[in-house]
Amino acid sequence: TNVKAFCGQLTYGNQLKFLVNLTLVVAGFILALHHWLNSKFVEPKMKRRAEEKAAEAARQVEANGGKDEEQGANGADGKKEEKKASFLDNAKVLIRSPALQCLACIALAQGITTNLVEVAWKAGLRERFADPRLYSQFMGSVSSALGLCTGAAMLISPTIFLRCTWKQAASVNPVLMLYGGALFFAAMILKSGFMGVQLPAAMAAGMQGGILLAGTALYIFGRASKFSLLKPAEEMVYITLDENSRRSGKAAIDVVGSQVGKSLSSFLQQIFLIFGQGKIQKTYPMMGALLVVVSTLWMRSVSNLAKLRAENQQNNSREEINSTTAT
Repeated sequence: TNVKAFCGQLTYGNQLKFLVNLTLVVAGFILALHHWLNSKFVEPKMKRRAEEKAAEAARQVEANGGKDEEQGANGADGKKEEKKASFLDNAKVLIRSPALQCLACIALAQGITTNLVEVAWKAGLRERFADPRLYSQFMGSVSSALGLCTGAAMLISPTIFLRCTWKQAASVNPVLMLYGGALFFAAMILKSGFMGVQLPAAMAAGMQGGILLAGTALYIFGRASKFSLLKPAEEMVYITLDENSRRSGKAAIDVVGSQVGKSLSSFLQQIFLIFGQGKIQKTYPMMGALLVVVSTLWMRSVSNLAKLRAENQQNNSREEINSTTAT
């Protein structure tokens, strides 16, 4: 991004200040727009709905001689007494459901593998781009490419779900992370040296650009396939669950996927750094092995979930046939 015309000399500090100020201005505009839309459209609509419900309840009370008023009061008291489910309650629901267990494993594996690849990839980028300005410029280009690829993938994903099975669509992300991640870490290990075998400096420097380009492609396509294929496939599973499992299980899985997966990956990387004597290059073999194991478990969870989904569909078909026959 060229900000020289706005912030004078193009130094990293001036560029960072400009971008932060621009972010604050855009965030303030978004908040003001949200407040205006909420006060202009949402609140009046909700007020009208509440008035219509109150008028309908009053008409029912008049028609039934006050009985519904007592029932409505009792129902309101019951709703007030209801408590929101805690995380422990949500976890219990997750443990009892095989489908939710598979979804939790998928979310956990996705968080761990993505974090492993991202850490190794960004470590290589920092070696290549020592200047923070060049690093920021490259990451800006990656963000632009990620947005374009994700948008294109979102447009293509409906066709993929129509022409492929659920298992095939849901397996794109784990297959990409397993084979692409394994090749990426193998190349990083070869470049950094392994078990006393060290490549010549010229060859290692020549490989660096190609490895970082491959890591960039893996990062972009991995994120794009997550939002365009994996997330819609997960939502298809949630739809088939009962209301309690869908509400409580999704709440627990969102925490597992977004927080526990990345936290566990970071904790394991700290342990790897201890064995690697504080050098991230020596942790690549351990990180690569962990990625292969977790990705394999991820693919197994997808297969098990596909079987559960197929069994559920067969049971629903049998129930429909039986109900049609009975009528």
